Amino acid sequence: MPKVLQFPKAVEKPIERRRYKRYPVQLHCIVRVGTPTARQSLFLANVVNGSRGGYFMVARDSSAWEVGAEVECLVKLPVSGERQIGMRFNGKVVRIVRQDGDRVGVGIMIDDLSLPIPAPSEQFERQPLRRPEARHFEMRMAA
Repeated sequence: MPKVLQFPKAVEKPIERRRYKRYPVQLHCIVRVGTPTARQSLFLANVVNGSRGGYFMVARDSSAWEVGAEVECLVKLPVSGERQIGMRFNGKVVRIVRQDGDRVGVGIMIDDLSLPIPAPSEQFERQPLRRPEARHFEMRMAA
């Protein structure tokens, strides 16, 4: 009698291959794609999620997005008050996901991270120290 193959009734969950846990975020960033010696392109992008090893962002579709392309990103971090803080990182494109319309999802693996980057230096220039003036105090007794 021939053997009958039986398939499992439920499909198992796919195996998670990421090394680090991903966290959902909503941050704005500027991305420069390309090397200093090659043609470079600038994009505004939205970071969708991130981890210790990389980020996934959504940007305008372009032929500049290629797997293996070098990128430099400047991400604006949410901070209270008027002071703005950013984070800069260099990385490589490891994944590209075409999305609806003229948008593309880009997975970036971090090579080098600098945190934090203060706002433009003119806001934080050092002021020369002023020496306190000598003050004389007189003690008077109430009459």
